[in-house]
Amino acid sequence: MPGSVTIWDLATRKVCFVHTAPVGIPAVAFSPDGKTLAIGLYDFTAKLLDAATGDVQATLRGHTKEVRAIAYSADGKTLATASWDHTVKLWDVASRSEKRTLSGRNDQMYSAAFSPDSALVAAAGGNDGAHIWDAATGEVRRHLQPAFGCRVVIFINDTFVISCGNDAKVRLWNLATGDNILRIGCASSNGIAFSASARLIAGCGNFTKTAALVDFSLDPLSAKERQRIQELLAKWEDDSYPVREAATQELRTIGFVAEPILRKLMKDSPLAEVRIRAPPSRRVALRKPRPVPWPHRRSANRRLLAGRQTTRDRRQRGLGAAVGRGDGEGAGPFHAWTVGHS
Repeated sequence: MPGSVTIWDLATRKVCFVHTAPVGIPAVAFSPDGKTLAIGLYDFTAKLLDAATGDVQATLRGHTKEVRAIAYSADGKTLATASWDHTVKLWDVASRSEKRTLSGRNDQMYSAAFSPDSALVAAAGGNDGAHIWDAATGEVRRHLQPAFGCRVVIFINDTFVISCGNDAKVRLWNLATGDNILRIGCASSNGIAFSASARLIAGCGNFTKTAALVDFSLDPLSAKERQRIQELLAKWEDDSYPVREAATQELRTIGFVAEPILRKLMKDSPLAEVRIRAPPSRRVALRKPRPVPWPHRRSANRRLLAGRQTTRDRRQRGLGAAVGRGDGEGAGPFHAWTVGHS
């Protein structure tokens, strides 16, 4: 079945070029500088196209099955291609040569991503969950295994990743521990994108005719906030019940950035009062952020509308960010694409 990639100029809303192929093109990714478009094809290859002209700069061969996902490292020097042959290959972009093959999976893959520092590579798909590899050594650093499979995995930062699967939930994972510390029901089973600047997760499902926007931020604690948390925790040892209760209520307003501290207290604190208050406070922390659904059509699944609706401009800003790079700024002058199988 033939496929095509159409590149649009967002300023003029005009088509720049259409690249066609005799087989489907299920994966696309812009280089960080926006000058190159990498595509994955059903003929087991990946190609590098000039993003301004559509000219083929290189064809990367080595996979034995379809290339279903593709991703650039943040510095643009390495390209990852994930294939249904159960491997991820890392390519040196300058020399067009294969650097390393990442193995260890036993199922198909639909997504690939680099960590912001390019030290880790993630891939996900099917019932084998998501794998996180060390990009330098090829060693599997973490295997994340949701109960209902994993379709997509992306990095929030160097510490956390989010995934979506067949249970229509977005999951937040701590890479250091492998713990699934948050689940958000937002109709997402087919795809997710994260915008750090808009502080949004966008997700879409296969059957709901909806996209979901989730307010989301993992800003690190400032020194002042960390100090305040420690002051509130110290009040849990106060003899006055009202003082302890007031500290608990204020602590719960901070959100799940305080979750690691509360989890540690649950295990390590010698004080019974602290061990009693930490679990419910942690549960409250893990319920933030809250999903903000956005329906595509009037026929959308109305059960998704329990959350607060975003404003029109916030929806447009969030979806626009999901189209561009992960930082919400777009990938140079050409940063919108459509992929087709005709």
